[in-house]
Amino acid sequence: MSIVILISFVLPVFFLRDWLLLRMGPAVTIVARLREYALVLLASVTLFSTIMFSVGTGRLLEIVLSPSAILPLVLLYSVLLAVCIWIRRTDRHQFAWRIATIPNPVLVGAIAVVARLFLPPASPFARVLGTILLTFLWIGLIGLSVWEARNTPLDVPDLNFSLNLAGFVNSAVLMLLPLGAWIEGGAAWNNLFQQVGAMLSFD
Repeated sequence: MSIVILISFVLPVFFLRDWLLLRMGPAVTIVARLREYALVLLASVTLFSTIMFSVGTGRLLEIVLSPSAILPLVLLYSVLLAVCIWIRRTDRHQFAWRIATIPNPVLVGAIAVVARLFLPPASPFARVLGTILLTFLWIGLIGLSVWEARNTPLDVPDLNFSLNLAGFVNSAVLMLLPLGAWIEGGAAWNNLFQQVGAMLSFD
Protein backbone atom coordinates (compact mmCIF):
# COMPACT_ATOMS: atom_id res chain seq x y z
CA MET A 1 0.00 0.00 0.00
CA SER A 2 1.13 3.50 -0.67
CA ILE A 3 2.29 5.81 2.08
CA VAL A 4 -0.67 8.08 1.31
CA ILE A 5 -3.13 5.31 2.23
CA LEU A 6 -1.04 4.46 5.27
CA ILE A 7 -1.13 7.97 6.70
CA SER A 8 -4.56 9.17 5.52
CA PHE A 9 -6.52 6.02 6.37
CA VAL A 10 -4.86 3.56 8.73
CA LEU A 11 -3.57 5.84 11.49
CA PRO A 12 -6.56 8.23 11.84
CA VAL A 13 -9.16 5.48 11.55
CA PHE A 14 -7.49 3.21 14.09
CA PHE A 15 -6.95 6.15 16.41
CA LEU A 16 -10.68 6.91 16.34
CA ARG A 17 -11.56 3.23 16.72
CA ASP A 18 -9.30 2.68 19.72
CA TRP A 19 -10.33 5.97 21.36
CA LEU A 20 -14.01 5.05 21.18
CA LEU A 21 -13.50 1.43 22.28
CA LEU A 22 -11.31 2.36 25.26
CA ARG A 23 -14.01 4.76 26.48
CA MET A 24 -16.52 1.90 26.71
CA GLY A 25 -16.39 0.97 30.37
CA PRO A 26 -16.67 2.45 33.86
CA ALA A 27 -14.53 5.48 34.62
CA VAL A 28 -12.82 3.69 37.52
CA THR A 29 -11.19 1.18 35.15
CA ILE A 30 -9.82 3.70 32.64
CA VAL A 31 -6.25 3.40 33.94
CA ALA A 32 -6.38 -0.41 33.81
CA ARG A 33 -7.75 -0.35 30.26
CA LEU A 34 -5.11 2.08 29.05
CA ARG A 35 -2.34 0.13 30.78
CA GLU A 36 -3.32 -3.10 29.06
CA TYR A 37 -3.64 -1.32 25.71
CA ALA A 38 -0.21 0.28 26.13
CA LEU A 39 1.53 -2.96 27.11
CA VAL A 40 0.10 -4.93 24.19
CA LEU A 41 0.89 -2.21 21.64
CA LEU A 42 4.41 -1.60 22.95
CA ALA A 43 5.24 -5.30 22.95
CA SER A 44 3.84 -5.74 19.43
CA VAL A 45 5.65 -2.73 17.96
CA THR A 46 8.94 -3.61 19.66
CA LEU A 47 8.82 -7.17 18.33
CA PHE A 48 7.83 -6.12 14.82
CA SER A 49 10.36 -3.29 14.52
CA THR A 50 13.15 -5.50 15.87
CA ILE A 51 12.40 -8.13 13.24
CA MET A 52 12.08 -5.47 10.54
CA PHE A 53 15.48 -3.96 11.24
CA SER A 54 17.05 -7.40 11.65
CA VAL A 55 15.95 -9.00 8.38
CA GLY A 56 15.57 -5.77 6.41
CA THR A 57 12.49 -3.85 5.37
CA GLY A 58 12.37 -5.31 1.86
CA ARG A 59 12.53 -8.91 3.00
CA LEU A 60 9.99 -8.36 5.77
CA LEU A 61 7.54 -6.72 3.39
CA GLU A 62 7.96 -9.66 1.03
CA ILE A 63 7.04 -12.00 3.87
CA VAL A 64 4.18 -9.86 5.19
CA LEU A 65 2.61 -9.42 1.75
CA SER A 66 2.74 -13.14 0.96
CA PRO A 67 -0.44 -15.25 1.08
CA SER A 68 0.93 -17.24 4.02
CA ALA A 69 0.92 -14.05 6.12
CA ILE A 70 -2.09 -12.24 4.67
CA LEU A 71 -4.54 -15.12 5.03
CA PRO A 72 -4.03 -15.43 8.83
CA LEU A 73 -4.42 -11.64 9.09
CA VAL A 74 -7.70 -11.86 7.17
CA LEU A 75 -8.82 -14.56 9.62
CA LEU A 76 -7.87 -12.35 12.58
CA TYR A 77 -9.85 -9.34 11.36
CA SER A 78 -12.76 -11.63 10.45
CA VAL A 79 -12.83 -12.78 14.07
CA LEU A 80 -12.67 -9.17 15.27
CA LEU A 81 -15.58 -8.29 13.00
CA ALA A 82 -17.57 -11.24 14.35
CA VAL A 83 -16.83 -10.13 17.93
CA CYS A 84 -18.09 -6.62 17.14
CA ILE A 85 -21.31 -8.05 15.74
CA TRP A 86 -21.73 -10.39 18.73
CA ILE A 87 -21.24 -7.59 21.27
CA ARG A 88 -23.63 -5.33 19.35
CA ARG A 89 -26.37 -7.94 19.19
CA THR A 90 -26.03 -9.16 22.78
CA ASP A 91 -25.53 -5.68 24.32
CA ARG A 92 -22.36 -6.83 26.09
CA HIS A 93 -20.79 -3.40 25.71
CA GLN A 94 -18.65 -3.88 28.82
CA PHE A 95 -16.40 -6.21 26.83
CA ALA A 96 -16.00 -3.96 23.78
CA TRP A 97 -12.84 -2.20 24.99
CA ARG A 98 -10.97 -5.50 24.89
CA ILE A 99 -11.11 -5.39 21.07
CA ALA A 100 -8.63 -2.50 21.21
CA THR A 101 -6.22 -4.58 23.31
CA ILE A 102 -6.03 -7.46 20.82
CA PRO A 103 -2.73 -7.21 18.87
CA ASN A 104 -3.39 -5.13 15.76
CA PRO A 105 -0.87 -6.04 13.01
CA VAL A 106 -2.01 -3.32 10.62
CA LEU A 107 -1.59 -0.56 13.21
CA VAL A 108 1.73 -2.01 14.37
CA GLY A 109 3.01 -2.18 10.80
CA ALA A 110 1.83 1.36 10.10
CA ILE A 111 3.66 2.80 13.12
CA ALA A 112 6.85 0.90 12.25
CA VAL A 113 6.77 1.96 8.60
CA VAL A 114 6.09 5.61 9.47
CA ALA A 115 9.05 5.53 11.85
CA ARG A 116 11.20 3.91 9.17
CA LEU A 117 10.27 6.53 6.58
CA PHE A 118 10.33 9.71 8.62
CA LEU A 119 12.95 9.19 11.32
CA PRO A 120 16.52 10.10 10.27
CA PRO A 121 18.81 7.23 9.21
CA ALA A 122 20.57 5.67 12.18
CA SER A 123 21.76 2.36 13.57
CA PRO A 124 19.22 -0.48 13.86
CA PHE A 125 19.08 -0.02 17.65
CA ALA A 126 18.38 3.70 17.27
CA ARG A 127 15.65 2.99 14.74
CA VAL A 128 13.97 0.49 17.06
CA LEU A 129 14.23 3.02 19.87
CA GLY A 130 12.74 5.72 17.65
CA THR A 131 9.84 3.43 16.75
CA ILE A 132 9.19 2.75 20.42
CA LEU A 133 9.21 6.49 21.17
CA LEU A 134 6.71 7.03 18.35
CA THR A 135 4.55 4.33 19.91
CA PHE A 136 4.74 6.12 23.26
CA LEU A 137 3.52 9.26 21.49
CA TRP A 138 0.58 7.33 20.02
CA ILE A 139 -0.29 5.83 23.41
CA GLY A 140 0.01 9.22 25.07
CA LEU A 141 -2.39 10.84 22.61
CA ILE A 142 -4.88 7.97 22.98
CA GLY A 143 -4.58 8.03 26.76
CA LEU A 144 -4.99 11.80 27.00
CA SER A 145 -8.03 11.72 24.73
CA VAL A 146 -9.69 8.93 26.71
CA TRP A 147 -8.86 10.57 30.04
CA GLU A 148 -10.26 13.94 28.95
CA ALA A 149 -13.55 12.24 28.00
CA ARG A 150 -13.82 10.16 31.20
CA ASN A 151 -16.64 12.32 32.61
CA THR A 152 -18.69 12.10 29.42
CA PRO A 153 -20.42 8.70 29.58
CA LEU A 154 -21.55 7.05 26.38
CA ASP A 155 -25.24 6.31 26.01
CA VAL A 156 -26.54 3.29 24.10
CA PRO A 157 -26.59 4.98 20.66
CA ASP A 158 -22.99 6.12 21.20
CA LEU A 159 -21.96 2.62 22.28
CA ASN A 160 -23.57 1.11 19.21
CA PHE A 161 -21.95 3.73 16.98
CA SER A 162 -18.54 2.84 18.43
CA LEU A 163 -19.11 -0.85 17.72
CA ASN A 164 -20.40 -0.10 14.22
CA LEU A 165 -17.28 1.96 13.51
CA ALA A 166 -15.03 -0.81 14.82
CA GLY A 167 -16.86 -3.27 12.61
CA PHE A 168 -16.50 -0.95 9.62
CA VAL A 169 -12.76 -0.60 10.21
CA ASN A 170 -12.32 -4.36 10.40
CA SER A 171 -14.42 -4.78 7.24
CA ALA A 172 -12.31 -2.19 5.41
CA VAL A 173 -9.12 -4.02 6.44
CA LEU A 174 -10.61 -7.28 5.17
CA MET A 175 -11.17 -5.67 1.76
CA LEU A 176 -8.04 -3.54 1.44
CA LEU A 177 -5.43 -5.86 2.95
CA PRO A 178 -5.69 -8.68 0.37
CA LEU A 179 -6.08 -6.14 -2.45
CA GLY A 180 -3.00 -4.18 -1.41
CA ALA A 181 -1.00 -7.36 -0.88
CA TRP A 182 -2.00 -8.67 -4.30
CA ILE A 183 -1.00 -5.40 -5.99
CA GLU A 184 2.33 -5.20 -4.18
CA GLY A 185 3.08 -8.88 -3.82
CA GLY A 186 2.54 -10.03 -7.40
CA ALA A 187 4.27 -13.37 -8.01
CA ALA A 188 3.31 -15.19 -4.81
CA TRP A 189 -0.34 -14.27 -5.25
CA ASN A 190 -0.30 -15.22 -8.93
CA ASN A 191 1.06 -18.63 -7.94
CA LEU A 192 -1.69 -18.99 -5.35
CA PHE A 193 -4.38 -18.10 -7.87
CA GLN A 194 -2.92 -20.58 -10.35
CA GLN A 195 -2.98 -23.33 -7.74
CA VAL A 196 -6.59 -22.50 -6.80
CA GLY A 197 -7.52 -22.45 -10.48
CA ALA A 198 -5.90 -25.86 -10.97
CA MET A 199 -7.80 -27.26 -7.99
CA LEU A 200 -11.10 -25.95 -9.34
CA SER A 201 -10.45 -27.08 -12.88
CA PHE A 202 -12.43 -30.06 -14.10
CA ASP A 203 -10.29 -30.61 -17.20
